[in-house]
Amino acid sequence: MCNYIGAAPVTLADYIVQMEYQSVKSVLVNEEAIKRAFSHLVISGNLIDQLGPALNSGKSIFLYGPPGNGKTTIAEAIGSLLPGDVYIPLAVIVDRQLIKVFDPTNHSPVAEEGNGDARWVPCKRPIIIGGAFVKDAGPGF
Repeated sequence: MCNYIGAAPVTLADYIVQMEYQSVKSVLVNEEAIKRAFSHLVISGNLIDQLGPALNSGKSIFLYGPPGNGKTTIAEAIGSLLPGDVYIPLAVIVDRQLIKVFDPTNHSPVAEEGNGDARWVPCKRPIIIGGAFVKDAGPGF
């Protein structure tokens, strides 16, 4: 039983091709763009120097530190550097199982004329921020 109502799901193979095409692996940002993205923040030049190679690696970035030191603000500034919109499928079919992918909580649709394929939603590139609190376990942990 499935209660999904919407456009036909895309295949897993089509989903993989589209996600690889939209990947940030080939996105390169220069020092000037990084400085511009962080211009509204008071941030050390050392951190900017560390962020440059991390951003151009095409990999995930792990920001850590105590609450209130600007991790979320830095993540949002990084997100502003990533160019272009992305296409997010409403759903993907995998081994006869339907997986909803588009989530209005994390995906912001953009108006686009002539999309032509209702299975894909043009969206701003999402920034997903997760967090966890780890209590200090004390000495010897």
